[in-house]
Amino acid sequence: MFDDTRPYGALDRPDPRDYWASHILGVEEIELPDKVKMWTKADDQDNSVKCTCYSSYHVAQILNEIEHRKEIDGLPDKGWELQKKLGTYSSKGDYVQTALNSIVRNGFHSTDKIFKIEGYARIQANDVKYWLAQGYPVVTSAPVTKTNFKKAKYEGTWSGLDGDRVTGHAFALIGYEDDYVWALNSYGDNWGYFHDGTFKILLKDLTQLGSCYIIYDTKDVEYIFRDVTTESPFAKEIKWGLENELMKGYDSENLPPEDRFFKPENPLTRAEFIAVLNRFYNKYFNQ
Repeated sequence: MFDDTRPYGALDRPDPRDYWASHILGVEEIELPDKVKMWTKADDQDNSVKCTCYSSYHVAQILNEIEHRKEIDGLPDKGWELQKKLGTYSSKGDYVQTALNSIVRNGFHSTDKIFKIEGYARIQANDVKYWLAQGYPVVTSAPVTKTNFKKAKYEGTWSGLDGDRVTGHAFALIGYEDDYVWALNSYGDNWGYFHDGTFKILLKDLTQLGSCYIIYDTKDVEYIFRDVTTESPFAKEIKWGLENELMKGYDSENLPPEDRFFKPENPLTRAEFIAVLNRFYNKYFNQ
């Protein structure tokens, strides 16, 4: 028995409306390298139903660290508050797709910054190596039996579906080498045979996994308003108008500008025009 370390939750039930990744990103024939490994720190989920939350965070963290070419630390406090923030905990279970929907809606949170995530897509298990080679870590889940996850912890290799089924578990796939794929668990840096939170899955056992997903996002940009970024047309002029308090955007002024709408395509009413003109006059001529 290994009840003290048994993973819980993460019995993924994919939405049939998911699209295959090839329909979204396009699949090209490439020559796969011999080895791919993406690194991030394993978090400690404290042996409760948080594995989908952490596996989604692992994947989003890797993507952003690759983009920003630096380690991103200062993630939110571990525990149920993170689970509630992402909206992955529910009475019906803890599903990978729920966590992915939540991270797309809420973004990837560090202590002082939120990295926006564009979306996610389901891929086939047979294409895992291809997407890893393209730089996309993979979120997945697997049935847990009385023997397979015990092997992952004490021998380093998760193997098939031998033994009675106990529950399910989610983790991230972060690389491949020879005839196996590297998986990153969420029990902390010291977990498992390799003492870094990772374990191996034989390529022949990839078909035993649940649904596999990649997260894809766009280049991080600065948001001046919710609908205006630093790459939007007339961004320089719009930012100047905000900084000089000539146009403050829609919605409550108690909100930060990046949470307000600017509505750059909306026409200017006579009342709004005279208000902007009045602010301009008072700032530059009535001193």
